[in-house]
Amino acid sequence: MALSMSSGEASGKDKSVCVVIARYNENLDWLGAVPEDYELYISNSGEAISPDDFKSNPITSIVPVPNLGREAGHWLRYIVTNYKNLADINVFLQGSPHIGHTSNILFEMERTHLKHPFCYLTSNDCCERSIPCGIARTFVQAAVGRKYKTVPLGSGGVWGGQFYATKETILKNPLEYYEALLNAVETDKHKSAYALEYGWNVALGFSPA
Repeated sequence: MALSMSSGEASGKDKSVCVVIARYNENLDWLGAVPEDYELYISNSGEAISPDDFKSNPITSIVPVPNLGREAGHWLRYIVTNYKNLADINVFLQGSPHIGHTSNILFEMERTHLKHPFCYLTSNDCCERSIPCGIARTFVQAAVGRKYKTVPLGSGGVWGGQFYATKETILKNPLEYYEALLNAVETDKHKSAYALEYGWNVALGFSPA
């Protein structure tokens, strides 16, 4: 697989699954357990890393990014940069995905077979959560304006906010929508830190009004 370390644009090869990792300075040895046919896209806001550090699994892209907006900033920047070049299925994980929120994220990826248009990666059933969507809906609506309306993908959010989404789900909204969200999370760190963690089902459920 080709390696890109500067532009942020994902590999030109059409991979069916791209795993996007929001990394600060976490140890990424766990990537060795990711299936080898998955594209790995490391969005890195911490110390520099090299593909030589990951001999157990090919790394498609290592992209340095500013340390802004927590994991939401990483994931939205990936969407904005690769909007016309998204994988069929895009998996969004934190640098330490197993700690605190989900005990075995790779098991959850296998369990769901990555077959849903959108799905949180937790030990519970897809898209049925107890965290209310209100905070996310308010944040997203303020960020993108009234030209968009929301139809949440499921009943609530989830701690940690790791998920996957198909290209079709992401492309329901135009590039400018994700650019507005990225600007919002990078300029309002406090609200975005939790609003999108609890509400990616809301953010990806918006559509043009």
